[in-house]
Amino acid sequence: MSVDRRALLTQIIMSIQKMTDANSERLCNASRFKSLEKGEILVHQNCEDHFEYFLLNGKCRNLIRDAQGREVTLGFTKGFGIVPPNIARTREGNSLVEIEMLAASDIAIIDSNKLTELMVGDEEIRDWGNAVLRQELQRMVAREWSLAVLSAQEKLEWFRSDFPDGEATFPHIHIASYLGITPVTLSRVRAPSRP
Repeated sequence: MSVDRRALLTQIIMSIQKMTDANSERLCNASRFKSLEKGEILVHQNCEDHFEYFLLNGKCRNLIRDAQGREVTLGFTKGFGIVPPNIARTREGNSLVEIEMLAASDIAIIDSNKLTELMVGDEEIRDWGNAVLRQELQRMVAREWSLAVLSAQEKLEWFRSDFPDGEATFPHIHIASYLGITPVTLSRVRAPSRP
């Protein structure tokens, strides 16, 4: 099984930016692997977190909870993909978000400090890490822009372009939260228009 997981991690690494086999191997060697079940929490909000996560298969969401227990979905990751980088979801070593598994999933985990060490020591790995950060920044800005200026229908169209199979993949209540609309509004804009 670990050989399959390493192969999946290599594919994820190379999907961000090509690198030499030797450097890809260095990233794989710095990783450990874990399986999680649907509903398990990978990271708890306000808890210590010093890791980078690669979703080899399955799906998860990033969310925040307020003091009253209300939650807002901030993003989705579907295998295979990279969970938003540690620097984008933590402050002073504590997680700002909770990461909930929406399906049984396999993940690869790299210590953030080890990844930083690898990036400092090798330009190719540093360029790869910077590409990961750029992608996350672009995703965050696109979401903020859509929340600020798009109508509910336009938000759904934007979501569909970003996640072509998202409506069949993620629970609609979480999609509505992600889009900043109510589940009723999502249902309404999803309904086919009548003459």
